[in-house]
Amino acid sequence: MAEHTAGPWSVYTEVVGTRFAAMQELCRLVHGTTEFSGKLPMVVVPSGLCAAVTGCGPDGEANARLIAAAPDLLAALQDIDTAIRGLPEGLEGYLQSLDEPVAAARAAVAKATGDSHG
Repeated sequence: MAEHTAGPWSVYTEVVGTRFAAMQELCRLVHGTTEFSGKLPMVVVPSGLCAAVTGCGPDGEANARLIAAAPDLLAALQDIDTAIRGLPEGLEGYLQSLDEPVAAARAAVAKATGDSHG
């Protein structure tokens, strides 16, 4: 099973005026795929609408799985952050060992929510 594309990832928004222009952009991206897999993985939301197309390369399906897991990952990180913030005083030594992973988790949540303050 292929692994997802290594990060960091970023959001790029292509401004298109019509659905046809959006389809043209997708066609351009598919055409530019150097290692065409013959598949077009899509992330679909509960309403049945397509939330993301991850490309036709060998890691497209793994990328789609990662994107589909994003809401669960975000909720888990937010729950961990809430739990850590609620810990009683006196655990400074333990919490200091968590400084880097907690900062990374908070940065990931900020990236996912668009909150520049973390």
